[in-house]
Amino acid sequence: MACLKGLNEKNYITNEMVRLPRNGKLTIMLSPIVIPDLNDEKLFTQLESWVINMSVIEMVGHTGVRILYYIMSWINYTQVGKDHCYASVERMAKDIGASEKTFIKYTGILEAAKFIKVVRHDINLDNLVDKKGMTIY
Repeated sequence: MACLKGLNEKNYITNEMVRLPRNGKLTIMLSPIVIPDLNDEKLFTQLESWVINMSVIEMVGHTGVRILYYIMSWINYTQVGKDHCYASVERMAKDIGASEKTFIKYTGILEAAKFIKVVRHDINLDNLVDKKGMTIY
């Protein structure tokens, strides 16, 4: 409830939440501030509604759902070859306000639940150059 109230106070959602419905649907109306014009072909991260199902939340936790949504926001499905997230754990953990250890823990949970596939890459230090084109050792 506090999260939804916070989103409303920041004008990200337009409907004020007094209480969560016990039965039926929860309707959340996004503010035009969040999506100024859906027809401008701007990227907008979308997850299937079943991801917010209680059984999924119990499986991966609220933090897991947040991380899943965040990772999905890095992916651009409109362009071939852009269906991967290449951000570092350090960057992503900092962006969502979690420790790297927490981020790694929950990406492991998401991977075990087959929501994501993690492929780790080693950094090739042979090809790193600075802004002036000088090789970094």
